[in-house]
Amino acid sequence: TQRVAVLCLQLVKALRTSAIVETREMAAILLRRVLTKDEVSLWANLQPQTQAGIKGELLKSLHEEQNKRIAGKVGDTVSELAAGVYEEGWPELLPFLFQCVTGGADPLKVTALNVFGELAAYIGDSLVPHLATLHGILGQGLQACD
Repeated sequence: TQRVAVLCLQLVKALRTSAIVETREMAAILLRRVLTKDEVSLWANLQPQTQAGIKGELLKSLHEEQNKRIAGKVGDTVSELAAGVYEEGWPELLPFLFQCVTGGADPLKVTALNVFGELAAYIGDSLVPHLATLHGILGQGLQACD
């Protein structure tokens, strides 16, 4: 399991620190594949502290990534990972997404809304108490497009 952790952490490091756009993009794609695909998922083999670190770094990357395409890939990774692990716990996710949608720059809002959209099928019941807020945010976003 140590090799699994090293692999995942090296992918996270490449995603977060590489100056090469293609490297960051491929790291996001590979992370999604090794963490979320049932037949090859390495997630269950990681220690809880490593899992927490990866989730935190993915959210930081989502917040800080300037390249729109890579931000989208990170959003896909967050969405798919959250769909698989939300029930076991990712309490930071929804507050983070709400913060991005309400106070982030426009590209971050778009990415966060895409994550919400992807997650709706998996965690829809968790979003019900927030529907009024989401409705207001979507309305503001649509008005901003005018």
